[in-house]
Amino acid sequence: MPSQKDDTSEIARHGSIIALLGVSILAGYAALHGGGFSESARWLVAFIGIALILLVAAGRKRLFAMPRRTFLIPWVLFLVWGALSSIFSADPDASMGELLTFAGILSAALIAYSLPRDEKDISRMLFILLLGAFAVTAVGWYFYLLGKFTISGGHEMVRHFIGPFFWKNPMAGYLVLFIPVTVCISLYNKGISRWAAAILAVLMLGGLLLTRSRGGWLAFAISAFGILIPCMIIKKTNWQKWLVLVVLLALGIGLGFAFAPRGVIAERAGSIGTAASPDIEGHSAVERVTMLKAGLDIVFDYPILGVGPRAWPAIRAPYLTELKYLPRFPHNAYLRAAAELGIPGFIILLAALVMTFIPLLLKCYLRETSPVAVGITTGCIGLLIHMAVDFHAAFAGILLPFSILAALGLRLSIATPERKALPGRNGILIFGTMSIIILFTRGFATVKYSDSLKATRVIEYDTAIADAHLAAAFNPLSWRIQYQLYTVRMEKGQPELALLDIRSALRLAPTVPDLHLGLARVRAELGDTLEAIAAYRNAIAAAPKGSAAAYLELGDILRAYGRPNEAKRTLISMTEALAPFARSSYTAPTAGFRFKVAKAWEKLADIWSAENDTIMATVARKNALEYGLPRKKDYPLSQLGYESPAPEFVVYEFFESIAKNDTAAVRELIADKEGNLPHFAPGVYLRVEKILDVREEPLARYASVDVILEHSDSTETVGYMASTIWLVMSEGRWAVTFQKKPDD
Repeated sequence: MPSQKDDTSEIARHGSIIALLGVSILAGYAALHGGGFSESARWLVAFIGIALILLVAAGRKRLFAMPRRTFLIPWVLFLVWGALSSIFSADPDASMGELLTFAGILSAALIAYSLPRDEKDISRMLFILLLGAFAVTAVGWYFYLLGKFTISGGHEMVRHFIGPFFWKNPMAGYLVLFIPVTVCISLYNKGISRWAAAILAVLMLGGLLLTRSRGGWLAFAISAFGILIPCMIIKKTNWQKWLVLVVLLALGIGLGFAFAPRGVIAERAGSIGTAASPDIEGHSAVERVTMLKAGLDIVFDYPILGVGPRAWPAIRAPYLTELKYLPRFPHNAYLRAAAELGIPGFIILLAALVMTFIPLLLKCYLRETSPVAVGITTGCIGLLIHMAVDFHAAFAGILLPFSILAALGLRLSIATPERKALPGRNGILIFGTMSIIILFTRGFATVKYSDSLKATRVIEYDTAIADAHLAAAFNPLSWRIQYQLYTVRMEKGQPELALLDIRSALRLAPTVPDLHLGLARVRAELGDTLEAIAAYRNAIAAAPKGSAAAYLELGDILRAYGRPNEAKRTLISMTEALAPFARSSYTAPTAGFRFKVAKAWEKLADIWSAENDTIMATVARKNALEYGLPRKKDYPLSQLGYESPAPEFVVYEFFESIAKNDTAAVRELIADKEGNLPHFAPGVYLRVEKILDVREEPLARYASVDVILEHSDSTETVGYMASTIWLVMSEGRWAVTFQKKPDD
């Protein structure tokens, strides 16, 4: 056969450079874009990664430095198994998005391995990756200093080194990945790059200490003492480099201690040995143990195909009945992989990781690779260790640079890689083109879904329905779009059509509790009492802890249907399910659980009163009063900078008053102890009855509070309505904002 010649044209060369620089810049962007956790960031990672592999695969004469089949085959099998698992996913829309994201990440890794022609290309990629790492670290220091010196109150993560990830654990994982690379460059490179890497290493080491992530500290220590330091010994490193290493560590640790609150680092370090022991306060140790147990239960229930990529949130509720809130993902990435992909998928993933990193480790220990490759291997292994103990694997901003660095480490370990034609080129072109089409349709559907939500908020129901229908046509796998259609139909008074929409949503995601609750409500609206009762029970079974509304509404229906004993059993079951959370630590969600339990006791008191059971009615009303009143230690707003107990709010400033039957048009309020909202139209009275939940993003200038509002008018008619109050930061304090109802 005639030998193949590489395409050395300027177009081909420029295409390679664009691809190499593109994936490197994308890695930094994903990390800076909230860590790559949001749907838009993951979409961009998938789109650019796949588009760039299409760009380089389009050249017929181009030759590539292809990795060995033992490296490629496990990762291809991993994608194939993920696609198979997605077919039977508990959330097919989320699984499709995750599968495309992984395809984009692996495409970027293949580009990073195959396209560099020499060390200059590799150095250029490393420079851009480290430039992105510097930007992430700089953002981390900015946020940390902002939280330490200028922000009072706020989310607890403000006091940690969180960077653009807005959470300490993923930020720690990112630093663990990059610190060894910067250390090796500062030890073995020459010129200005050495000093720049040394400065970055010190900033990163200080930041890692300030994350207060015990898992991050352990992962870095294990990888450094297990790989980096032994390799330095094997390479017979001179004493000057050892001195530089000691100085870097001392400066980084000293920087962290200089800005850390007194005693915090020592306290966290002292608790490393007890991190996995459960306590009675419901802190992170209990959460980790509970998540571990839930993950194992899911693996046993779905051992072959799992629940589908990124479908953990759709299946988690029945398995996490002991937690006050539902974490999005487990703290162990490997457990998540086993739960979402099944045991075969987990084995394929482990095989892919072993085939990737065992050769790298061997070359490091045998002195057959460069010092930079040693740093890359140390960082990647450290991140793999960290993935076993902390939550962050869902962040594309970590997985993308990890895959690129691993590919570069493999490439640096090969002296003269063989260059050949891209195998399966036609298949890659077909798969890539189909993926790009799917990404475009999903992106358009997401835009129209967002437009539908906006139209619903301004009560333009016809527009909302039209946008949702268009979104569903371009993304038929999304249960969220179908649920939006159901919501709008119910608001518009079209329960027959809403029933069709909620059924469609349930076919796509039969394990989501809210969908069963929606089916129950539309059945009740249509007068199908028996079907409604069955649907309410399904909603309770799907999420025993988070189904307070299902419990209460089922109790009302059973009582109205002439089955008071079943209503009592339902409400008593609710008090037993939620009471442990209502009695636990003093947080905003706890106040919500107390309010819900109080409502259950009120309904039980009404039932016993109707049965002339005075003793039980008295006991129930006493319990309702106990849970309904805020305890002295219930300070759900203290995290927002307040000292006064919830749930009292008082008007601070008005832009306009409110008329009878209007949605609240109040603009800003601050906490006080009176609880009344004056200056309404004559005869209208409104006050915050109870706070249900407080949500706040770290470093954000807004938060929100779910409340129950009591309202009355001149006829002394009293009613209750749920509402969401938005809080905005104003002059260093949180102010409350009602959304104004738009003019008809």
